[in-house]
Amino acid sequence: MEDQRDVILTTDAVLADGRELTGDEIGELMKQLEPLRLETLWREVHRHYPLGTWVTAVNSKRETPDQVVGYQRGRPGSPGHMLKVRTQRGDELRVPVAEAHVVPPPRGRT
Repeated sequence: MEDQRDVILTTDAVLADGRELTGDEIGELMKQLEPLRLETLWREVHRHYPLGTWVTAVNSKRETPDQVVGYQRGRPGSPGHMLKVRTQRGDELRVPVAEAHVVPPPRGRT
């Protein structure tokens, strides 16, 4: 980050340098934090969903699990990253990480 400083977050304000930050200053801080948020989420995706992991999508009507075969980075302002998964039929789909749930491999699969 360009300038480093300690900030304090309360339930209704952001404080730095002994004063409450303005809305514009908070907006600027949020812009600086967005790339850091995405990089942190990217590392978490790789830790929690390594290649080969079996997942289901929480909001999907499909009940069969899919295998993680890759990743797609989210862009700034987006909710997050996507998992590239392969269905048991061989189709590739994208699943939002926020909707993915790790499950055991289906019978006969590892």
